[in-house]
Amino acid sequence: MSGVFGVCVVALLASAPADVADVVSPGAVAPSGPSAVARADAAPDATGGAASVRAADGTPMLLESGGPNPAFFLPPKGYRSPEGFQSAKWGMTVAEVRKAIPKAQLVDDKGLFVRGETAGIKTDTFFLFVDGRLASVGVQSREVHLSASQYVADYKRLRALLLKKYGAPVTDGEKWHESLLKDTPDGLHAALVLGHAELGTTWNTGETVIGLTAKGKDGRVVINVQYGSNRLAALLLQQMQASEMSDL
Repeated sequence: MSGVFGVCVVALLASAPADVADVVSPGAVAPSGPSAVARADAAPDATGGAASVRAADGTPMLLESGGPNPAFFLPPKGYRSPEGFQSAKWGMTVAEVRKAIPKAQLVDDKGLFVRGETAGIKTDTFFLFVDGRLASVGVQSREVHLSASQYVADYKRLRALLLKKYGAPVTDGEKWHESLLKDTPDGLHAALVLGHAELGTTWNTGETVIGLTAKGKDGRVVINVQYGSNRLAALLLQQMQASEMSDL
């Protein structure tokens, strides 16, 4: 799994209940009924808790008992979300995504890839599929700047656009791994490059989890925007675990 694909998976699964893998184990009950047709009518609470997360058709993420709801995490065959990334929607096949986004090219067995620009920033975009259905998209900046402040400016611009599109975030702020530079002038900028701090903002619509991050890597700051299907998270986790076990 490539770095960007891995980041997408981690961001997506962070929003799911801890025992989400249970819904794809033998004996799990597959749901029936229509697929999602409208945006979620309830946003998660301020802590990002799953209790209030609902799919576009109103299906709750959790059962009344607090466990993961199979009807949420095992959408019916032919499921197509009204949400996704640009004109590509969760649940689309590879062929459907390539038709929706003609510039998308196949990348071995992992999915599709587009090199271009996003909101005026040079980016690489990766489309990840599970069981042949679009489940996650990662957008990674390719910009190389002379100063960390320029990376922060890119982050702030993307954050402002995402705030306008998705509204108030679930989480938003700085995370410090090493506080040595925390109280110094421009300390955040230097800390980002050194990997001592990172920036992150997340949103959750019910159908989709979105994560914007800025992290230091190899002397620069890498900015990612990750989009993931909440409803395909369990299948994505199962695929990731199977891939990891195949390495042993």
